[in-house]
Amino acid sequence: MPSSSSKPSVSFQLCIAYGLITIISASYMTPWVAIGTFIEYYMARFGCNYFVWLNTAFYLPGLPISFMQLSNDEHWDRKYGIKNTFLCRMSIALVVCAGVMFSFPFCDRDQILVLTVLLGVFAWSGHGTLTPMASLFPKKAVGFLQFGFQVPNAFALGLCLSLGLYNVNTSEVMEVYTDDKVQRFYFHAGAFAILGLICTVALRGMNITKDVHDKYNKNLMDLSTVSGSFGEDDRTTDGSSRSLLSAEEGRRTSPPNTPNREKDGTWVGEEGEEGEEDYISRHSAPLLPGSPSKGAKFRTSDSSVVQGWVLESIRLHRYVLFFTIFASIFSGSFFSKVKTADPNNATGLGQLLYFTRLFADLAGRIFTFLPRPGMVKSINGLFVIMLLRMVLLVIFFLYILDLFPKNDTFIVVLVGCCAFQSGFNAVLVYEYVGIKVQKEAGEGDCDCNCAKSIATKALNMSFQYACFAACLCNVLGVYLL
Repeated sequence: MPSSSSKPSVSFQLCIAYGLITIISASYMTPWVAIGTFIEYYMARFGCNYFVWLNTAFYLPGLPISFMQLSNDEHWDRKYGIKNTFLCRMSIALVVCAGVMFSFPFCDRDQILVLTVLLGVFAWSGHGTLTPMASLFPKKAVGFLQFGFQVPNAFALGLCLSLGLYNVNTSEVMEVYTDDKVQRFYFHAGAFAILGLICTVALRGMNITKDVHDKYNKNLMDLSTVSGSFGEDDRTTDGSSRSLLSAEEGRRTSPPNTPNREKDGTWVGEEGEEGEEDYISRHSAPLLPGSPSKGAKFRTSDSSVVQGWVLESIRLHRYVLFFTIFASIFSGSFFSKVKTADPNNATGLGQLLYFTRLFADLAGRIFTFLPRPGMVKSINGLFVIMLLRMVLLVIFFLYILDLFPKNDTFIVVLVGCCAFQSGFNAVLVYEYVGIKVQKEAGEGDCDCNCAKSIATKALNMSFQYACFAACLCNVLGVYLL
């Protein structure tokens, strides 16, 4: 019989796991934020266009890496177990990220671009590895994952303040950004990646991780990918998806009344006490295709029908996310092209715009927790905001082309408003997709968690398509602006 101390033990382990997930997500994003922080430095060394190329080099690998992971990761997860493949992939990604940071201060123009491409490959690989792992834990884990993306903002700002790398006159950049300061800055960014590596090993070794992953691996043997087409090995003789049929058979053969039940907010087992396994099961909400769904009245065994319905149902959500992310990446790449209103007193406008974007995006995400105006309580309202965002994108580039009077305050406020909207829309799109899919799947003929998994992966691909499109536009912008 499990002891009565199981619940506090698991609660404590969950808190530790949330902290580790936060640090890991921050560790693979910190190197890129560190590079962006040095916008003034690279402008002084290599010219205004160089920052555009850096953004392109980092974001361009995201789409092909996502395709590769969707095609191959599940196979290796089946073969070696997801907790082992997570440790392997995440460790390699963070070691490379750390190595890139340690090498950055000693490289020339072309070598820095090559290293940035390498950083993009493994940073996005790390993101694609940590995100599904976090989804195996309670839903709060994804929130901590998102929070981890914002930690590098404060980390980079703190380093700049401590090293005096801020508010620097353009003519004095190379004098202020000494070799010693540059090396120390990137060393700390690399050290953060090493910290993430340590946390990865710690998370892999936790008992709660082993329990949740063992459940996932047990289910995964009968699951096929929901992100694309299903292969012959994943289908039965009649062509239907084995994963959905297996889940259906599991539901039919399972006892109608389980001994565990909610009672006064406490999970009660057969003996009246809550075991660690029950507690994890109750608090975890892994998005597994074919998982039982309380809301689903009946299911279809044709996975292509499920996927087609989901993609059509969230079409508007995907458009909103695509153009929101596209506008953010595209405009952010050209901060180095923004001219100050007073050329004789140019003091780090590019860096100011960069940090404004980071923290305004964070403010937009935080704002989603507050009561919302009626117009943004649906995807149609977010679509209107997205259209406004595209108008502001045009104004931003007209400002760069000197078609608006130069005013530093105006452009900082403009960038802040755009970034705030991006963070706000990005969070709510995912939230509204979950609500829509859960509601319609409960009324339809497909498994709710299967539909959620398809929808989440579709949104993630829309994000990567937006980054890729922005990179292509970056190339055009370099030659046209």
